[in-house]
Amino acid sequence: MNKIVCATDFTRNSIAALQYAFKMSNLLKKELIVLNICNPEEDDEYHSASDNQAILDTRVQLLQEYCSIHLKADFDSLQIRAIIKKGKNIPKKICNFIKDLDIAFLIMGTHGNSPFKAKNFGSITNAMIAASTFPILAIPPTFEFINLETIVYTSDFEEDDIYNLNQIVKIFAPLKISIVILHIYAYEEYLTKERLIGFQTLLAEKVALDNFEFKLIFSENILKTLNEYLLTTNTDMVAMMERKNKSEFNAGSHQDLVKKMDNITSIPLLSFNTVY
Repeated sequence: MNKIVCATDFTRNSIAALQYAFKMSNLLKKELIVLNICNPEEDDEYHSASDNQAILDTRVQLLQEYCSIHLKADFDSLQIRAIIKKGKNIPKKICNFIKDLDIAFLIMGTHGNSPFKAKNFGSITNAMIAASTFPILAIPPTFEFINLETIVYTSDFEEDDIYNLNQIVKIFAPLKISIVILHIYAYEEYLTKERLIGFQTLLAEKVALDNFEFKLIFSENILKTLNEYLLTTNTDMVAMMERKNKSEFNAGSHQDLVKKMDNITSIPLLSFNTVY
């Protein structure tokens, strides 16, 4: 996990993601690759190979300039890579590019509360959350990185949660982070506590971190309660797993919950997928 990829579409909503990716790559001492997927021109087939390469070179230069402007430094001094790929299916093209890379996570911007959210890069982020086989870190467009000390992980006390928590510990090992494992339940409390005890035992066997805190909250409105908890605590990042099946964490679809959180959260959202 020695690389971070930041996918951008050159828009305002991608700026915060680029800035976050740059700071995080420095903190974690990982290589940063800034990626843009552009649509093939309709007349590409009529261009010569040299003309097509010139078009790509121009696009790369524009991406480098975009990085320089928003990271406030000459591109050569940033020590990052700017890469352009062509493709009409952006999520598929991103996945194909990343599949053979050893990445910690993919960083993308979200659409925030824009009324045009379905038409911009935020919808691509949602598509990536649903389909990716690697962690997606979604950054709200108004977010400014200050520090990363506390991550809240929403858990349903499943084995996949332990895998994801271990990934978080490994990814952010250079930082002194604390992890709050949050479970919001809407059924019998004694069953929840029994499952918690079993989960804690298994977690202690498989994850090398002492700084875990467990939080149980009863609520029938999962999304509202989760958002209120994040707003009233010193949370720097929320991590969730997109669960393909119905989960006791949520009476409905956890997949929808992750996407809804991506739409409304004001802090970075780290999403894992059950395909791990």
